[in-house]
Amino acid sequence: MITKTYKDFLLKNEKNGLFFIQYNYDKFVYHITSKSIEQKILKSGFMTGFELGVSEKWKAIFCSGIYARNKEGEIYEGDDIGKIKINLKGLKLLNMSYINNDGEFENYNKYKNFSVRGELDQIPFDIDGTISYLDDGRIYEVTLKKDIANIAIVF
Repeated sequence: MITKTYKDFLLKNEKNGLFFIQYNYDKFVYHITSKSIEQKILKSGFMTGFELGVSEKWKAIFCSGIYARNKEGEIYEGDDIGKIKINLKGLKLLNMSYINNDGEFENYNKYKNFSVRGELDQIPFDIDGTISYLDDGRIYEVTLKKDIANIAIVF
């Protein structure tokens, strides 16, 4: 059977029937940055853009399951590309792709602004971050609290 719409796909994807996602096995995503920043993060841990006063000044750490921001070997902000590997195993993530019984993206509609700005403390659940999926089931984006991201770094 051919899936006709994104919502049709999501309704068939078991993860979208779950309000929260918690992997009980190793599941990796990547934070993409420059090679020089990668070395600083691996040595001292993540700091948010808000703390550093850079970029959009977001208050969380953003990762992706897809490595599409730059191609291998491309330059990132004048430097070679660096990737920080993050393990999601055991983390409690609010599923932004969750569809309720009325066919609405409940968490996305209510909490997208907090997730995008990294204001995870404004989401009224005990979570480590948020997760959203592409229409083919791959992880699109994960937003993590800084302290959680630092614990989840894979060295």
